[in-house]
Order: sequence, then structure tokens, then C-alpha cells
Amino acid sequence: MSTRHVILGLLEIAPMSGYDLSSNLKISFESLWAASYGQIYPALHALEAEGLVRGESQPTGKRERIVYHITPEGSAAFQAWLEAPVQYLPNRDPFRLWASYLDAVSPELLAAGITRHLELQHERLVNFETMIESIETGAHPLIQRRAERMN
Repeated sequence: MSTRHVILGLLEIAPMSGYDLSSNLKISFESLWAASYGQIYPALHALEAEGLVRGESQPTGKRERIVYHITPEGSAAFQAWLEAPVQYLPNRDPFRLWASYLDAVSPELLAAGITRHLELQHERLVNFETMIESIETGAHPLIQRRAERMN
């Protein structure tokens, strides 16, 4: 999985700007896949150069807003990725690396680091529970968009 696959998958649901993509990543996939604007926009430009997406300028007041649409070739590329065996990335957990050097930090730093890690895991749990609830109730905005496309 790469940022390009996430973008293609989101654009399969609906046309979006780079800002829309970032917002939808935060509410839908942040716990699974994070991407900054610095990753999204270069990926969009590369996908457009490959003919997998097409940008359409939509003036909005002072700024130009480019909304990207997936092309038939982009849909085919996304479908091919869905049908290929899943390629797993190596597990990179900075806490595990940090924890392997616990003997090199003060007890205060150790307690603070473990407390922060537990807080982060609790935040992730709350986010997962909220996401699951929005999926189960159909309130999740991307599920609503996909349902609209199916009707």
C-alpha cells in the first residue's frame, strides 16, 4: 500500500481536492495510513502525469481549487492493486526501539515516556471506537458517498 493507492481509493468514492483528500485521510484512515500535504500533492501530480487522475480547476474566490477525478486507467490501476497479494510494510514502532534502551534513561523520563505511550494508545482506541461506530451506523461520510454511488 502506498499513498498513491490511498488517493486512488478515495477518488474512487468521489472527486476531491488535495485538501479534501487530507481531511478524509484524517477521519477515515489516519490510524492506518497517514500522509501530509507534502506527500499528497506530489503523489497527485505523479498520478496525473501517469494519466491515472485528472485535475480540474474550480475557482473559489481568491484561490484556485483543483479537484481531482480518477480516470478509467486509474480505476483499473486501483482494481489491479486490490486484486494483487497484499504487500506488508516492515513494522516500525519507535516505542519498541526506545523501550529497548530503558536502562539508559532516568526513572522520571522512563515514567513520562511510558505514560505518553499509554495515552497515545488510549487515543487510538477512542479513535477506532468512534470510527467503528460511524461505520456501523452508516454515519461515516465516506460510507455515505460510496452508498450514493451504488444507488
